[in-house]
Amino acid sequence: MDDYQIDRELAEKLMGWTWSVGAEVSCWKTKEGRLIGGFSPTHDPNAMMQVLNKLMDIGFKCNIYCDPDAPDIDLPDDARFSITFPVGSHVQAKTMQQAVCLAAIQYLQPTPPTEAKP
Repeated sequence: MDDYQIDRELAEKLMGWTWSVGAEVSCWKTKEGRLIGGFSPTHDPNAMMQVLNKLMDIGFKCNIYCDPDAPDIDLPDDARFSITFPVGSHVQAKTMQQAVCLAAIQYLQPTPPTEAKP
């Protein structure tokens, strides 16, 4: 999934926005009808904070690490940020924006049903 696809999925599935195509402009449209242009949380820190705030509104809790030398975290050489959240899930990325967006995508994925024991 590339950055464009991540941005689009977060706008639609997390923020609840729809893509609006007009005669002169195409942009995101909120449920309240407000138009949003240039939403790119994978690159824009302000948009990333919108995503993080929305996640917190729906109960997302996490730990964000940005110190590759911390003794309790093992980051690959090319990653600078790590986010851990419930159920032992975690993501690692080069930028804070990418880490938050990847965590959001993973958090929004449906949990597979568990098998019933006889």
